[in-house]
Amino acid sequence: MPGRPQSEELDRAILDAALDALSEVGFEALSIADVARRAQTTPPAIYRRFVGKTQMLLAALEHDLLTIPDAEADHGSLRADLEWWVRSIFEALSPRRTRILASLGFQARTNPEPLALFSATIDRLGASHWATIIRRAADRGELTRTDIPGVIGKVPGALAIQFALLHVCARDDGMIAELVETVMLPVLLAAAGPDGPARPQPHP
Repeated sequence: MPGRPQSEELDRAILDAALDALSEVGFEALSIADVARRAQTTPPAIYRRFVGKTQMLLAALEHDLLTIPDAEADHGSLRADLEWWVRSIFEALSPRRTRILASLGFQARTNPEPLALFSATIDRLGASHWATIIRRAADRGELTRTDIPGVIGKVPGALAIQFALLHVCARDDGMIAELVETVMLPVLLAAAGPDGPARPQPHP
């Protein structure tokens, strides 16, 4: 049919429309008919791809999260890698993703699957990026080992979510540099810096 989007284009249009609808009206109010209207297609075209809106949203979330950049680029130092990584985390939590996260959190009691996928994907990507940065720092001699507690790598994501949901402050380069300089680097160097892990001082 002339003018009809090709299958891959329509797939992307449906997934993008689903995320737009989710961010604007929330999970409960979202309908296949609304997504079809936004994607300029029909409900049967969506039902040929997905059995329902949960499966459609799971596919849309997975597709969207795969667009988050990886950590393969070497920025030359642990500090530069950390600044790039923290910045990418804040940038990844776009206004649309922030609204989606809030919506999924609200809906989790009755339908936890979308939030679980969102959280698991973010954790997997974060762990992979973290491992790459730590391994590279060890290869440069900036860190003496790679078995760094994973909880340290969760700090930027937790702060990004807090800032985004509560509108705590603007996410600028100065704040990112301060987070790296006063939190991330000191903790990493204390745990595995060239001078070795920090040792508790004896009680007087």
